[in-house]
Amino acid sequence: MSPAAAYLRVLSAFADFDGRASRAEFWGFVLVHLGVTVVLAVASAVVGTVTEAAWVAGSAVFALYAVGTFFPALSAVARRLHDTGRSSLFVLVGLLPVIGLVLVYWLARPGDPAPNAWGQPADG
Repeated sequence: MSPAAAYLRVLSAFADFDGRASRAEFWGFVLVHLGVTVVLAVASAVVGTVTEAAWVAGSAVFALYAVGTFFPALSAVARRLHDTGRSSLFVLVGLLPVIGLVLVYWLARPGDPAPNAWGQPADG
C-alpha cells in the first residue's frame, strides 16, 4: 500500500476504532501526515512574516488541519494496537513521559499473523 493510499484510507475510516491496521497502513499515514504537517508549519511561518493577519490565517489553517486529523490518527493508533493484540486503551500509555516510548515500539512491531479478538490480520 502506498503512503498516499494509506493516508486516504485512514482519513476515510476516521470513526472506525474497531478492526486492525497493518504497519504499512499506519506508517504510511504517519509519513504523509508528518509531511503535510511540516509543509503547513513552514508555510504558516513564512506567510506569518508578511502581516499579522497572514500569520493568523496561516495558524488557523494549521490548527484546522491538526484538529481535523486528530480522530483519524487516534483511530489508526487504536487499529494498529489491535493488530498487535492489544486493547486500544493502551493508547493512554503514550501520555506517560519516557514510558510512552513503549507505545512506539508496539506500533512498530509486526501484527498477529492469526485472527485475534479484533478480526482477521490486516492486509497491506
